Amino acid sequence: MPDGTGGAFVCWNDFKPAYRALHDDYFRLQRLDSQGKPVWEEPGKLLFASPPYHATTRSWPIWTGADMVSDGHGGAIVVWKEETQQRYTNIEAQRYDTNGKSVWQDGGVLISSAWDASVQVTSDGNGGAIIVIGAGRQEPTDSATYSVQRIPAEGKLLWPNAGVVIKEDLRPWGSIEVMTQGTDTIVLWQEIAGSPEIIAGRPVRQIALYAERISADGTIMWQRAPVFISEAGESLDDLVMCNGGDGVLLVWRSGGREQWGWKVFAQKVNADEGKLAWREKGVTVFGEELRYQGAPEVVSDGSGGAIILAVVGKNPLGGDIVYAQRLDANGNVLWGDGIKVSR
Repeated sequence: MPDGTGGAFVCWNDFKPAYRALHDDYFRLQRLDSQGKPVWEEPGKLLFASPPYHATTRSWPIWTGADMVSDGHGGAIVVWKEETQQRYTNIEAQRYDTNGKSVWQDGGVLISSAWDASVQVTSDGNGGAIIVIGAGRQEPTDSATYSVQRIPAEGKLLWPNAGVVIKEDLRPWGSIEVMTQGTDTIVLWQEIAGSPEIIAGRPVRQIALYAERISADGTIMWQRAPVFISEAGESLDDLVMCNGGDGVLLVWRSGGREQWGWKVFAQKVNADEGKLAWREKGVTVFGEELRYQGAPEVVSDGSGGAIILAVVGKNPLGGDIVYAQRLDANGNVLWGDGIKVSR
C-alpha cells in the first residue's frame, strides 16, 4: 500500500510451522522507502502474535487475516480478525504513524464481534477508514447480515451498535463497493435475485443492484429498494463506481445469453433520493459491433461525468484492445463507439 511519499507499507503473517498444517502467527508491518529499502529494523514491526501452538491444544485467540489502508498522513490503518473461539471473531483496527507506532488505544479498537465474519476495508479519504462486515449465521445458509462502520482518524467509532446494518439475510454477488461523498458514505452491493436460469448448459443468475447513502450521524438516506435488476437470463458483474459530482456513477457488465455477448453499461444514481438519473437500463458505453467487452475501470472526469476503460473487441480471440469512452454528466456518449487506446 502506498505511504504517500513514494514508498509503501507491507503487512503480512510471518507464520512459523508448528505441527503439520498448523502454525503460530506473527503479523508484521514494514515500511519501504522510495528505493524499496526497509525503513524499520528487520524483519519488521511485530503487531501481534498468537499464543504458541501445543500438540494437544490450540490456545485462543488466533488471527485469520489482516488488511490495511492509508491514513492519508504517511501512516496506515490495519484491520484484522481475531478468532476467540471456533469461527467467532472480533474485528479490530489500529492506526500506525510514519514510525510504526500505534496511535489508537493499546490493543486496537474493537470494531465488531460476529460469527464467521468477513471484512472489507477502504479509506474514508480523511484519515480514517470504512469497514464493511459480513456476519454469518450458524445454521446452514448462504446468507449473512452486512453492516458498515466508519472509524475517523481519532480512533473513535462513528456509529454505535457495531455500525449501520445495510442488509439482513443478504446473498451477496461480488464485492461490496464503498466510497465517501462529502461527510456521507455510499455503499453499493449486488444480491442474487431468484433461482439461476440454465442457458447453454450454464447457470445464469439474475442480479439486483442496491445503493445506500449513510449520513455522518448514521442515518440511512435512500430507500432500500433495488436501483437496478438485470433482465431475466442476464447476469451483472464487475461493478465499479466513482464520484459523479451530483451523484454516484456506476459501471458494470451485463450479459449471459451469449457466451461472449457481455456489454458494458453505465448509470448515475442522484445524490438526493438515490434514484436513477439516466435511462432505466443504463447507457451503453461502447459500440454494438464490439461484441466482446471485458471488465471495466472508471475514473471521474471532474465534471460530473466519467472516463471508462475496458478491453473490448469484435471477438474474444482478436487480441487485447483497450478502448476508452467518456460520458458527460447527463449520460451522453462523447467519444463515438469508443477510442482505441492500445492493442
